[in-house]
Amino acid sequence: MALRLTNVGLQRSVEYILGITQNELIVPGAWLTLFTTGPSNLGAGDVELAGYARVDLDTWSQSVAWPSDTATLAGGYQVLSMPACSVTGWGISNADFGGDLLAFELYATPVTFSAGDRYSLSPGDIAILVST
Repeated sequence: MALRLTNVGLQRSVEYILGITQNELIVPGAWLTLFTTGPSNLGAGDVELAGYARVDLDTWSQSVAWPSDTATLAGGYQVLSMPACSVTGWGISNADFGGDLLAFELYATPVTFSAGDRYSLSPGDIAILVST
């Protein structure tokens, strides 16, 4: 038999993933991570973009309506100065360096940037839905 989450269980899951709450054992968070190869479920062969700094995605709005909990990016974010590259996908990692990739999107067609271009996210560009 599968467990079903309550409203509180759903809310805590999203809070943990996005770093909305913290406890003494875990300091979660969400950082934008860019890739030049991949990303994928297993991470095998994934290559993160070199020459940029991950962006801390620290502002989210939340909506709990049983049986789901949605967190939506509330702030605007930019990688201010991209290196010349082709980005094949992006993800959300749990650390500003290293860490684990928690979620990702692989582009159908790589996005090309010239040196100095900006990679921008606007409020609402990312939404995470946890549902039973």
